[in-house]
Amino acid sequence: MPTPKYFEGYGIAQNLAISGNTTQNITIPIVTMSGKTTDSNGVAVGNVTVDQPGRSVAQSVGSYYVSNAYSYSPVKSDASGNYSMVLIAGSGYSETIIPPTGSGFAQTVVNNLNVTKSVLQNIILSMPDTSAPIIISGPTVSSYSDTTATIEWQTNEPAKGALVYGTSNPPTGTTIPESAFTATHSQSLTGLSANTTYYVKVTASDAANNGPATSSIVSFTTKPTADKTPPEILTGPTISSITDTSAVVEWTTNEPSTGSVAYGLSSTPNLTVADATLATSHRVTLTGLTAETVYYLKVAATDASNNGPTSSSVISFPTVAAPDTTAPVIIEGPMAINVSDSGATIVWKTDEPSTSGVSWNDGTVYGVLSDNSLATNHSMTITGLAATKTYSYTVSSKDAFNNGPTLSTAKTFTTSAAPDTKPPIFTQAPIVKNTTHQSAVLYWETDEPSSTTIQYGTTQSFGTADAKAQLLTTHNRPLTGLLPGTTYYFRVQATDSTGNTATGQIYTFTTDVNPDTKAPVITEEASIVYSTDTAATVAFSTDKPCDTVVNYGANGTTGNQKSNSEKVNDHQITLTNLTPNTSYNVQVSCTDMSGNTVVASAGKPSTYMAMNYSFILSDALVGASGKGFVTPSLPDITPPLITDTPRATVTTTTMARIHWLTDEIADSQVFYGLSGQSLSSFAGNITKSAGHSVALTNLSPNTTYDFKVQSTDPSNNTTTSAVYTFTTAALADTTPPVISAVSARGTTSSQINVSWASDEQSSTVLKYGTTPFTLTAQIAIAGSRTSHSAALYNLVPGTTYYVAPVSTDSSGNTTQGDIQSVTLAGAAPASYTVTASAGTGGSVTPVSQAVYSGYQLALAVTPAQGYMVNSITGCGGTLIGSVYTTAAITSNCTVSASFKIDPNFTGTILTTTAYPPAGTYAGGTLMVKLKANTPSAAIYYTTDGSTPSTSSAVYSTAIAVVGTKTIKFFAKDGTTLETAKSAIYTVNATGQPAASFSGLKPGSSFTVYRSEGGKAPTSIYSGPQTSFADSGSLKPNTIYTYTVASDQEGATELISVKTPLYNGWNIIAVPYNTTGVPPTSFFATPVSSIYEWIPTGATAESSTTQLGSYKTVTALTPGLGYFAKASGSSTLLTYNGAAVPASVTVTLKPGWTMIANPNVANKTNIGTTWLVDGNPLSDAINTNKIGGSIYWWNGTTYDSWTILGNNPQVEPWKGYWIINLESVNHTLTIQ
Repeated sequence: MPTPKYFEGYGIAQNLAISGNTTQNITIPIVTMSGKTTDSNGVAVGNVTVDQPGRSVAQSVGSYYVSNAYSYSPVKSDASGNYSMVLIAGSGYSETIIPPTGSGFAQTVVNNLNVTKSVLQNIILSMPDTSAPIIISGPTVSSYSDTTATIEWQTNEPAKGALVYGTSNPPTGTTIPESAFTATHSQSLTGLSANTTYYVKVTASDAANNGPATSSIVSFTTKPTADKTPPEILTGPTISSITDTSAVVEWTTNEPSTGSVAYGLSSTPNLTVADATLATSHRVTLTGLTAETVYYLKVAATDASNNGPTSSSVISFPTVAAPDTTAPVIIEGPMAINVSDSGATIVWKTDEPSTSGVSWNDGTVYGVLSDNSLATNHSMTITGLAATKTYSYTVSSKDAFNNGPTLSTAKTFTTSAAPDTKPPIFTQAPIVKNTTHQSAVLYWETDEPSSTTIQYGTTQSFGTADAKAQLLTTHNRPLTGLLPGTTYYFRVQATDSTGNTATGQIYTFTTDVNPDTKAPVITEEASIVYSTDTAATVAFSTDKPCDTVVNYGANGTTGNQKSNSEKVNDHQITLTNLTPNTSYNVQVSCTDMSGNTVVASAGKPSTYMAMNYSFILSDALVGASGKGFVTPSLPDITPPLITDTPRATVTTTTMARIHWLTDEIADSQVFYGLSGQSLSSFAGNITKSAGHSVALTNLSPNTTYDFKVQSTDPSNNTTTSAVYTFTTAALADTTPPVISAVSARGTTSSQINVSWASDEQSSTVLKYGTTPFTLTAQIAIAGSRTSHSAALYNLVPGTTYYVAPVSTDSSGNTTQGDIQSVTLAGAAPASYTVTASAGTGGSVTPVSQAVYSGYQLALAVTPAQGYMVNSITGCGGTLIGSVYTTAAITSNCTVSASFKIDPNFTGTILTTTAYPPAGTYAGGTLMVKLKANTPSAAIYYTTDGSTPSTSSAVYSTAIAVVGTKTIKFFAKDGTTLETAKSAIYTVNATGQPAASFSGLKPGSSFTVYRSEGGKAPTSIYSGPQTSFADSGSLKPNTIYTYTVASDQEGATELISVKTPLYNGWNIIAVPYNTTGVPPTSFFATPVSSIYEWIPTGATAESSTTQLGSYKTVTALTPGLGYFAKASGSSTLLTYNGAAVPASVTVTLKPGWTMIANPNVANKTNIGTTWLVDGNPLSDAINTNKIGGSIYWWNGTTYDSWTILGNNPQVEPWKGYWIINLESVNHTLTIQ
């Protein structure tokens, strides 16, 4: 380190005897103090003054003086943080460290410095922390059982607080303090009461004692029945931080569990390390290992209810030869994403678990954030920034052995002008990547870091949630603990760090009935997709999600290992700290959700790999076979080359997707802004890829934008494109993609390849099954494209499969292509039948299933509420939790189960009641209603006498019964299941409604009330009788509801009957989705043709002149009324179907139009709730655009109601006349 530019010094020699010309040498004992000025992350801070006043030293031979403190040139560190000063050797020095003005760093005085020789002294500046931590995510309830729960939350900085929970709101019951500072928090609750609602809040204070910050309150209700299912190992075990004597083992479970690691020198490991902490994320360090030795291990997990242990498969890893003395390598990023007016999220990835640090400044004000938790995927949220300012930032990481810090190059971002008030956007709609008999892997992407909740269940009311507080943009989530052969509904909710929430659409998947025993198939062989002198990136693809393990080594060895526990189809791992010009061997392996493993050798170098790039599909891009690679001699200093012009391949009214290609893997960055203005907005991701796809969101319709792209390769070489433009769409896209050129062929006796084209960029989903009516299996590939291909592996030879492609565009429009059939070559194995029987108190499904020889079958075993499994045997199976898995089937066999009362059950047994009760009724169509004693329960039913299952119809509205019908039904609340019940009804269309209420109510005097079409009830009988028969005159096609009250108790519903049509002309409607249903299907007996009135001109509302004509229709539209003529007095309009959306829009042409209620519930307050051209109907009436009344034909005359005066109730099943008084069309929104 050179001495400073300015300093002065002199020496004074004492007691000199001068008798003539004399030469006297004076030696000043000068030493140098030098070093760097940095923040606590190791990032250089320039312009720091190191104030050391001048000093004189008197000795017997003379005096010396040195000064560095002239005001015109003080000692300051340069832009790289370097400083140097000259001192006289000695002790007792003090110096003042003065940071740049306004930087926020604290001034510091260092005393009693001993400087007897030149010394290196680095100065670490202190940044006072005066801001309380911010809870940026959560708290969320990630899992819960009858007695346990896991709560997760995140803070913007390491913090320590407490979790408070209890059964009151706000919670005051129990406080659990945290023991360590962390930014990612997880707390397990135990000893909870079953079927009880708990409220939770958390607090957070940082190391400087700022806070506490307090969260909002969340609640959850524990499950009513005991947890009898062992925990599942979701990811891992994987090995990291491997040294010569130690290794770190990591795994995650689907519920809080304790565990252990068994390890040793053989595949039957004999040493054990316990993991006593009840948690879902587990980390155990193995010590005392021997260098260059292969170890084998497996992990086990046991939950709080002592279910388990669940054991993983055995894996192996080699220790290395020497201790780890190498700093972490930043292999992806850093990048600033989610930039708002006051904050930003900085993300990067390292090659080994390491700490996280971010340092930033705007040229004046500095900030420092650090977290000592070890991670490979780093994400840090900066807060407290100023709007519209450009900030420079640098990230920092040190590994577990204190190697480092590794610093990134400095990068910049600019904050926005306004706060983030918009919810996350799903830039990749949720897809189902894979299913097994007990699990599914879901995948989606959001445009900003978001915490997410998956709501799922066997009905659209869901009932179960899987939540994660971690803020991510790429979400790859397994759902476990599912029942085999069961259809699940799910949707995703995403919440950003400012609390904005988006809720996605509802999707479905069906679990398999056969356990997955097949190893993953490597569909794109392992290749080296990038290499430089000291690093290489290995990539490969598999047919189903699995983890990633790469063993590698120099000169024919494979003594090193890198791994990633995330279950993915497209695998990529970067190997670091390699030696230039050296040959390496590579072996890859992966283990899927079911524990099946595949191992393969890596190929020689390849240009790049066609992974999930949205427009690269050719297998020709994959490298040839081989078993290794040679590192280059020199580092890569060449920027990536953009080989395909950046362009917007998708534009909607508010979103655009930018695509481009590079000749090597690199990250993806897009800078954009309004045309002609600065490119101040940014989107991107740090994943290294040769195919790039970035979604730009929250755009304005019909607007032109400028953009440029930028890509940085793993060696930090960057290329930037020219500026291009795109224009967003002016109108929303409501047209689904058009699928064409569907091709399906069997390439082997167990593989089918399917390809198709779409006329716009859309998703790739393939549904398949062994009949054209049960395409319940599916696979999906992330990304959007116009040329699609997907492959099915491990199929059964000699079997015919049916496949159908499905594509969804960026606006959510979905279409399914034609079903194709493929019969595979080879002979199909023998097929056997497994039957299942269950006694009272539960069910076993499927009750009958064909199974190929050698395959297993998984059956769902579901005790009814208040029951437990007594015994289950047959087919050589094993019961784990709620799933009975047979041995490999080699003949027909039977599974038999019995159930018994659960002695520990203390809750209310789930019960469903049908009313009116089974029996004989008259007067029209009987409206049978089902009600469970638990409001959250879903009720499944059949009307054909078959046994219902969770795949049967879900009760949502009254069931129309005509003639003789058997309704079978049961309720399901979460995992609680009721035993199926049966009710047989005989209903006569003619006659008057009548019913008995004997024993229904206490008392000696009773009153029966009748409500016509939902109107206020009127009394039709009072007296001591316990039955009634309505003798009144009833209107046609009208729902009459009868209730009874006594002198001791209020009214209770008895029956609900919809009367037959009038014997003649009727205005009718059907309040269900009628798409594809012939109109004749809506009637119990034949009627005339169905007619719609087509108006041709307007008249006065009071005029008897009607302009228009009737036309015959073959399909009904929700919201419109129709004329139909019944030929007798017992014609019933009866249909049960899928619900129509609560809001529909119809066109009112000039003149009269027949409209209708499209839903089963009455519509009221239509003057304010219904809209004409977007404004209240009342406005259109008051301005004489629309007539003021609606009219219904009762068979003999018209009933009418003034809309603004009478507040009419618009009933289902009926059509009503309304008039448009003007000569132009209007739109009527019925809601």
